[in-house]
Formats: sequence, structure tokens, C-alpha cells
Amino acid sequence: SKSPSRKMTKRVSRQGSYLTVQKSRRLEIIGVLSAILVGVVGTLVIIAVRHAVTPISARCGPKYPEFAVGLVDPREDDDGGYVMEDMTYPSGTFWKANNTIFGCPCSVKPCIRKCCPPGHQFVPNTITCEASNTTFFEPLRHPVYSKPSNSQAFEELKPVKVDDNHFSIVYGDACGENGQFMREPDQFEEDRTYLLPDGKLLTVDRNHPYLDQSKYCLESFSGSDVIHTMECFEDQAELVIQKRDGWAILLLASGMVISVPFFLATFLVYAILPQLQNLHGKSLMCHVMSLTVAYVCLAIVQFGRENVPPQLCVVLAFIVQFTFLGSFFWLNV
Repeated sequence: SKSPSRKMTKRVSRQGSYLTVQKSRRLEIIGVLSAILVGVVGTLVIIAVRHAVTPISARCGPKYPEFAVGLVDPREDDDGGYVMEDMTYPSGTFWKANNTIFGCPCSVKPCIRKCCPPGHQFVPNTITCEASNTTFFEPLRHPVYSKPSNSQAFEELKPVKVDDNHFSIVYGDACGENGQFMREPDQFEEDRTYLLPDGKLLTVDRNHPYLDQSKYCLESFSGSDVIHTMECFEDQAELVIQKRDGWAILLLASGMVISVPFFLATFLVYAILPQLQNLHGKSLMCHVMSLTVAYVCLAIVQFGRENVPPQLCVVLAFIVQFTFLGSFFWLNV
């Protein structure tokens, strides 16, 4: 027979092997989890970098010709910068190409965009530029407003006084192939815009409250001193996505409307037949009525969309929230 010491040795050896295997497995699991974590973090970083928006003041160089102006016979200062028309372009705010120096006004101070070149205006009833006798573009005929703490806090908007030279000007249409349209605040309340000290425009659009200098330009028509706001159409890919999502929302709302008669039929059957009015039946009646109200209110919002008055939209939102919570509550009875 085997001695107790040999048995003990084998038992200890087995335990040691088991612990070694367990430790190895733990290390493998930790390694796999670490690799997954690194991959997720790396992916998020790549996505963040790709979707990061370069500030207007940093858009200077051959990559951003729409934010540059050609400097004609500029004067070079002692610090290596250039001076033209009382505007000083220090190092980092200009670039050179084909023996031409291009300055970046938006990198020097807040800027606004003029649709047409200097000395040009829109032809009446069109958005094409033509030479005119107007040589001075003065956006400060309209008040400049302080930037609110919240993009929808319009009651905080107050006119602020800025110097005549507060803004620099960049020229040209930055919309490209997407095209542009004119905002008409005299006809449509939602077309109102407010010029902010940083050169951006504040709009009443909850989805896109701010328009930077890559999304708008200002211009007047020949024979008029009224300055109009031209806004870029959204990217075509975004328009396709919005159109697709719009159809999806309509299909979803249609499905909700189709469900409502069946909910009502279920409620009526249980309300008419006394033998179904036990605890389960009554909880089911409350459940289907909660869903009916929720679906009707949600369908109104989905079909009406921007045509739903804001006050009604808020009321419907509370009703939808309460009835959906109630419908799930009655499933627990």
C-alpha cells in the first residue's frame, strides 16, 4: 500500500496544478478583457476624431480656401506677419501658394461671411452676384446680441455694443454643391436669426440652433440696403437619411393607428362580458386603454411633427410618458 506521505504529496501536487491552471485561465480572461477594452476605447477615439468639428478660428490653410482672402501687396511687419487694410495677420494666420499670400481673417478676430465679392451685390430676384456701386458692407446695421447660456433662452438675448471693426469679413459662397436658400423672417417667424459677437447666427431651430460661417452668408440686393441671410442646404447624404427616417416614422405612426381599433375592441369585449371582469381582465382593460391613449398621442406627434404647437407638444409628451409607464405597470398585476 502507498504511504500517507506519498498520497499527501500527490494531493498537494494536484492542488498546485489546479491552482496553476486557474491562475492561467484568469490571466487569459484578463488579457482578453483588456484587449476588448483597448479596442472599444480605440474605436471611440477614432470616431471622436473623425467627427470632431474644427473651430472656425482654426480653419486656416490650403485645406480651407473658403476661409481665406488674397492679400494684395501686403506690408510685412517686424514679427514676420503681414498687414493689409488695418488688419494684421501674425504668424499662423496666413499661408502661401503660387506666389500668393492668403490671410485667414477668422483666425485673427470674429468674422462674418459675405456672399458676393467686394463691390458686388445680388441681382434682384436672383442669387447671382453683379458689380455695383456699393463698396462698403456694413452688417452692423443690425444689432449684435449677447450669446445666451442656453440656445433656446431667447429671453436672455440682449443687444451688445461692439466696435465697427469688431468683425472681419470673408467672401464667397461656402455651400458648394449643396446650394443655399434665403431666410425670410418677414414672412416666417422661424426664419429669424440673431447675430452673435463670435460671428455665428442664432436661429429658432431646436435641432440646429447655431449657424457658423461655413453654413451661412450675408448679402444685400442691388438698390437695397437690407441685408439678407442665406443658409446652406444640408448635406445631400443627411437629406437622404432624414427622408428615410421620415418614412420610417410615418410607418411607425401608421402601425400605431392601426393598432388602436383592436385595442378598443379588446376593451369593449372585456367591458361587455361580466365573466371576463376578474382581476386579470380588469388589469388587461387598463393596459390596453393606456396603450390606446399613448399610441394616439404619439401618432399625433409623429404625423404632425413641426406643425404641432409647442404647448400641445409638451402636454402630449407628458401624456405619452405617463400612459406608457402605466401600460407596463398593469402588466405586473
